Amino acid sequence: GESLVRLLESFPQPVVPFSLYRQCLESAHSFTIAKQLLSFLPPTHYNVFHYITAFLREVLTHHHQNQLTMSQLATLFGSVLL
Repeated sequence: GESLVRLLESFPQPVVPFSLYRQCLESAHSFTIAKQLLSFLPPTHYNVFHYITAFLREVLTHHHQNQLTMSQLATLFGSVLL
């Protein structure tokens, strides 16, 4: 996970581009709107977002072994996603 965060930090833009940042924050209250917003991501960003969310879901399925909570993962990955 830490290697993935470092890789994502090296990119010039976060996974959700700066141009969509405000819209993303405004859609946080609605799953439907947030999901629609994903359609505005460039294809490469969308693919990376999809991969990361699948990875995070997998990490959470093993939270008893890795001691990582959803909150901790949000803190770790939030800055590279948004």
